[in-house]
Amino acid sequence: MESSNVESSCSTTSAKFSCTNEGQRSDSLNPNHSSRHLKQTENIGLSGAKVYIYLSGSRLAQRFIYGYINYGNLRKYLCGFFDTRVGRNKRETQIYNEISKSLGVDKPSNILFETDVIQEAVATNGAV
Repeated sequence: MESSNVESSCSTTSAKFSCTNEGQRSDSLNPNHSSRHLKQTENIGLSGAKVYIYLSGSRLAQRFIYGYINYGNLRKYLCGFFDTRVGRNKRETQIYNEISKSLGVDKPSNILFETDVIQEAVATNGAV
């Protein structure tokens, strides 16, 4: 599903989704992301889940990062990219409701949001 908030290349008919929310650390735009995060992104993609990325950086930068990281090109596992046009503060619950609507998912609880920032995790849990 395409919207102004997400750049998407996958249909969202599956019941399994993952939205990776990386980017608060200072190395967030470094193509040397942690191998654990990269392996997890690959595994989720291989499982058949729809994987989306939500970073503070632009969608163009995200495509570049995940296409040219040292781990290998992970773009084949990614369905789309969210950036700050969906919301500037990742610690606000409403952003995760907007992401859910953009993906055509009725309940945000059907989406696995991953983050390394506790306040963002709290916001995702508050999405209804």
